[in-house]
Amino acid sequence: MSKEFEVVWCCAAHSTFGKREALVAVMGATDKLADLKLKEPAFQMLMAASEAAGPQLVASLLHKRAAGHKNPKVLTETINWINLAVQEFLLPAFNVKTLIDWSKEDLGSANAATRTAATQFLGSLHAFVGPQLAEMVRADLKPATMATVEAEFAKNPQQSGWQAKRVCRVAPAAKAAAGASKPKGKGAAAAAAEEPPSMDDLLPRTDISGQITG
Repeated sequence: MSKEFEVVWCCAAHSTFGKREALVAVMGATDKLADLKLKEPAFQMLMAASEAAGPQLVASLLHKRAAGHKNPKVLTETINWINLAVQEFLLPAFNVKTLIDWSKEDLGSANAATRTAATQFLGSLHAFVGPQLAEMVRADLKPATMATVEAEFAKNPQQSGWQAKRVCRVAPAAKAAAGASKPKGKGAAAAAAEEPPSMDDLLPRTDISGQITG
């Protein structure tokens, strides 16, 4: 099976590798994430697929399949892979609200290892997002769970100067849409390439209009 993963890995280097091929890669890898011998080849194959088709797409397909899998270890390792993918591609390559929603959902798992993986993933996100992440999850978590999550936050203080280890060949949808509204030209293109999105652009907005009284 590891040889098959290597074949997909090689195919992912070609420009014809897209969403359909990414789905095939995810379908082939999902069950194998729980296999100690095949987990690492599966991880690397999914990373290659993410470079070709986008890490958010691969993560979405993988998490959807893993969430309904009968083996809880598959979901645990899926969370670990997504955690690693965020470290490799960095947060701008993902939908942050979706990542947070998955984490809150996975914290409700009956499996202790899955809850631990979800807690550690939120800790990793905290290193990117910072203290405001606590308020984004607090309302949906039980006090005991929140205490555990905050302990993980303390281990992962916010950092800056992140450098991506991998680059996706497909621009994230949000970045592509923003780029479409900007002036064309070499200068604008160079500035867009050099200017990373701010954390405010990445984080989901909260509607507080109902809390405002006249």
